[in-house]
Formats: sequence, structure tokens, C-alpha cells
Amino acid sequence: VNSYQSGEDSSTDIHTMETAAETDNFRHLANPRDNAQTRTLSEKELLAGSSFSLTMALDNTGHNFASLWGEGVVTSFEGEAGGIRLDGKVSSGYVGFDFATHEQTTGLSLGHSRGKGTYSDTDCDDQNCDGSIVASLTGVYPYGKFQVTDRMFLWAAAGIGDGEVTFERSDGETSKTNLSYAMAAIGMRNEITDAGADDGFSLAWKADARFTRTTSDRSGSLAGTVAEVSLVRFGLEGSHSIQLGREGMVLMPSFGLNLRYDGGDAEKGLGAELQGGLNFVNENNGLSFDIAARGLIAHKSKGFRERSVSAALAWDPNSASDEGVSMSLKHSWSSMPSGGQALNSTLWENSIAGLSASDSENVSQSTQLIRTSLEMGYGMSAFNGRFIATPNFAVESSSDKSRNLRLGWKLSSTEHSDSIFTLSTDITRDISAGNPKPEHGFKLSAELSF
Repeated sequence: VNSYQSGEDSSTDIHTMETAAETDNFRHLANPRDNAQTRTLSEKELLAGSSFSLTMALDNTGHNFASLWGEGVVTSFEGEAGGIRLDGKVSSGYVGFDFATHEQTTGLSLGHSRGKGTYSDTDCDDQNCDGSIVASLTGVYPYGKFQVTDRMFLWAAAGIGDGEVTFERSDGETSKTNLSYAMAAIGMRNEITDAGADDGFSLAWKADARFTRTTSDRSGSLAGTVAEVSLVRFGLEGSHSIQLGREGMVLMPSFGLNLRYDGGDAEKGLGAELQGGLNFVNENNGLSFDIAARGLIAHKSKGFRERSVSAALAWDPNSASDEGVSMSLKHSWSSMPSGGQALNSTLWENSIAGLSASDSENVSQSTQLIRTSLEMGYGMSAFNGRFIATPNFAVESSSDKSRNLRLGWKLSSTEHSDSIFTLSTDITRDISAGNPKPEHGFKLSAELSF
């Protein structure tokens, strides 16, 4: 119960505003072997990837704005902790309003999330050791970002939520209890040196702290629970832009070192992580590559492991325009903790987000994932040069045996247009891990900016 409540809840806090949708199929088609029957669009699939934003200038200075925005996301969770295995999906919808000036941004967002999953007790011999879980959470989240000096800014976020969670055992017995949630986070970043004024060398320090608390009431056979997690972090990050022989060729190495202290009901103790990267750009021929690595080099919790390496190669010989050929190749390897630790690590990035309430005290396993993706396209002038038509395709494969294929066509307005319009269609074929039957889908999307 603790694992599910904290895990589901961590998927519903403010970090999901910036989380990419777990699935992007607008309409799925059944397997051709099932007589090619179709099914209607589910609420979760409609929500995934949907968003809107409207920004209005409050005066003629160009520094004061008001924004209304909304976003829907679908995230998934899977893991094992304390002999309890959990998996499922959470769909979330957010709407927010904020004011922005030259020195600060303040806003308020409202969110509602619904999660559904299954659980099983791997150490139980009884036939009623598994079942399903349904949960909902509605919350309010104020947030802000403030420019303290020319090189320092401060951000903060808070939130409270209330909902319920229902457990149904395989024998049909149902238990329901109330769920409440609270979180707070604060952070700051200060640039010690500026790349533009210090020969291309940039160095900054950053610090943040966050706290989450999840509680559930006692109800019937369910005991009341409280799960708390806190994290304090301090780190340095830097980069150096090196101009190579020819103009337009830039090499940029980067590094980062973070010290952290984890407390509460998840991993406890001091830890340190190291990150580094190398980026190269050649504007003359549109070739670029990027290599990045990140890993937890030490932690008092012996079972806490986290490492990732990624490499990307891109070629766009006409980067100033969407016309012509473009290609990107990406390869990544990661060894991430499983269970609640995996949930915690996915929320680690330094945004207003990254707030988790994972409960995984006894997890020591890790999951390794290798992923390779290739994407290619060719842009052609269309409609008397007012638009660019780009046929494209993408293929992705992972070591967990998931496969994704996409064939698409995109029509976008040129830079000379008063407004930016993009219309794209995609045909998809997805094979997910653990489900050998492919899912076929068709996606239609449109975007208009003015």
C-alpha cells in the first residue's frame, strides 16, 4: 500500500507539466489478425500530449505578460518493493495561469490525476495475493521564479492534494481509503562566470531542497499510512566553448558534480553524482554530435544505483531552412534503480519539478535499458514556396524488446509567413515490452502560432 500510494502520487505532482506523454497514438487500430477491428479513442489517449497556451502582453514594454496554459500527460509506473510488484498508468490534466515580468514569474496551477494499476505479492502463497488499484488526486500548486541579481535566480513551488484510492482483491473484496498529499520545494542557481564575458567558460553553482508527504486514512482492513521523503542537493556545473580552426566549428565540453542528502522513508544518507558531456557543432555542413554520461558515484544506501550514457549524431546541411535532408541517430544506455527508487530518480532533474514520494527502502535491483533510434526526413518547397512539405520516418528499438515505427508527412509554413502553421500526419506501429501483438495507429496534429 505504501509503495503504490507514494509511487502513484509521485507521478501526479507538478513535475508532470514537463513530462513527455507516454503514448502518442491518436487512434489505435487492432491487430490485423483480429479481423482489423478498430476501437474508439480512450480518454487517456486523448489526454496524452494535448496542450494549449495563450500569452498576452500587458503593456508595450515587452516585459510584462499574462499566460493561460493547459496540458495533459500519461505516465506509467512499474516496479517491485518489499515483495509487492506494481504496474499501471496515471493520466493527469493541468490548467494554470501566471504573470511574468522581466524579473519574476508567479503562477497557480490546478491538477487532477487518475491512476489505475495492478499489484501482486510475490511472497504470498494465498490465491488472493493480487488485485487492482484505482486512485484519484486533485491538487493546487502555486509556483514562482525570481531574478535576485543579474546572475542569480530563485524558484519555489508548493502544493496540496486530496483524493482516494481503491483496492480490489482478486476475490472481489474492495477496500477504499482517503489519500492526501503535500509538497514543497525551493532552489536557486548562481552563475559564477558568464560564457559570453569569460572566454567561453561558464561556471555556476546550484542548490535545492524538497519535501513530500503522502498519507492515507485507516479504512476497514487497510491500515493508515504516512510516507515522507526529503532531498537536499548542492552542486557545481560548468562548460567551456572552444572555437576550432574554421569559423562555425565549436566544441563544448561540460561537467557537473552534485552532493545530495536523502531522508525520509526512501533511500537515506549522503550521496554524490558526477556528470559530463561533449558537444560538437559544425555549422558549415550541419553536422553535430553529443555525448553525455551521468552516474551516482557514491551513496550510503548500498542498493541505490543510477547510471546513464547517451550519444546522438545529427546531420542537417541546410540548418537555416527546413528544406533538404535531415537525419538524427541516437543511442543510449541506462542502469536505473527499480521500484520506488526508479520513480525517485526520474524526478531528479532540477526544475520546479522533480518531487517524489517513493517508498523503496528494501530495493537493491536495477534495470538496464539500451535504446537506439533513427529519424530521417526530406523537406521540399510546396504551394509556391509558402510551405515546406517533409516526408519522414523514424524507427526505435529497445533492449526490453519494444519496437516503434513511424511514417509521417509534415506541412509547415516558411519563416516569411506572418503566422506559423504546422500540420502533420503519422502512421505508427508499436510493439511494447511484454505484449508481442503490435498496435497500429494514425495520428493527426495541427499547430498554429500567431
